[in-house]
Amino acid sequence: MLLTYLAGPFTAPTPWGIERNIRRAEEAAEDIIRARDDVALIVPHSLGRCFVGRAGTPEYWYAATMRMMESCDAIVMLDGWHESVGSRAEFRRAHGLGLSIYGTEFDFAHRAPPLGDEAIHRIMETLADPMEPK
Repeated sequence: MLLTYLAGPFTAPTPWGIERNIRRAEEAAEDIIRARDDVALIVPHSLGRCFVGRAGTPEYWYAATMRMMESCDAIVMLDGWHESVGSRAEFRRAHGLGLSIYGTEFDFAHRAPPLGDEAIHRIMETLADPMEPK
């Protein structure tokens, strides 16, 4: 099985915004699982749901989820990932580790090939420093 990490926005200005981001990630995971039986997914959004505002700083969660991602074979970038500081950092790290990077959950679910070097290079050029606030 291909161990695959879903990367996309988690934080938002409101609790409802966070919940919407979690639900989007879980819906993407469901779509992928329905389409493919050869993957095991890590959905970090679901892990954070119970702890938002209760346990762990944002830095803790960035480090913990980054460690999970480092164990994966592939990463799928969910809609809106460009707007997420954490997702941009995950993209950079996945690239540095040589993980297969999929541009959308639709591509991954339908077995499209991962992004090629040229596409990744173009994306890397557009990304701001992931540690800079937007």
